[in-house]
Amino acid sequence: SLIIAFLAYQLLFTNLLNSRSQNRAETALEQKFEDARIAPLEPVVLTPSSPPSTLVQEEQEPVPVTTPIAFYEEALPELGTAFGRILIPKIDLDVVIFEGVERDTLKQGPGHMPWTPLPGQAGNAVLSGHRTTYGAPFYDLDAMVPGDEIFVETVIGKSTYVVREILIVKPTDV
Repeated sequence: SLIIAFLAYQLLFTNLLNSRSQNRAETALEQKFEDARIAPLEPVVLTPSSPPSTLVQEEQEPVPVTTPIAFYEEALPELGTAFGRILIPKIDLDVVIFEGVERDTLKQGPGHMPWTPLPGQAGNAVLSGHRTTYGAPFYDLDAMVPGDEIFVETVIGKSTYVVREILIVKPTDV
């Protein structure tokens, strides 16, 4: 009976806890988005004479900046705070994402690995989350196929990602 109680906790109670966290985070995130609409971010402009003089793109050599380039740069959120939303229509996922991948953060929902770029910025943003407990946001991730879209919304806007490749990795593959 102890094993049954533990399974009930893991599969049911953790989902209830996650649902409450997501509801609170949803309210905070909507306020953050509203604040950004009222006081929008100013674009960062790279010019040929301003450092850095190159723009680094994923898996490519630095590209010299010959004409001004404007982009929006989002400040790194505090650990444990809600900063965006991930939407994956294929698996009917729409959840708030948090900064950090610590155990307490991932209990609230998917987390962004702080040492990777934020979604919408140049480079590979990494999100992590549970598949079987705490709301199981990534439970159906195995249903994704190349060509499926993933949307991430933050204060700088909505970024669209397209699945290019499916890789199965071990937990030790970092």
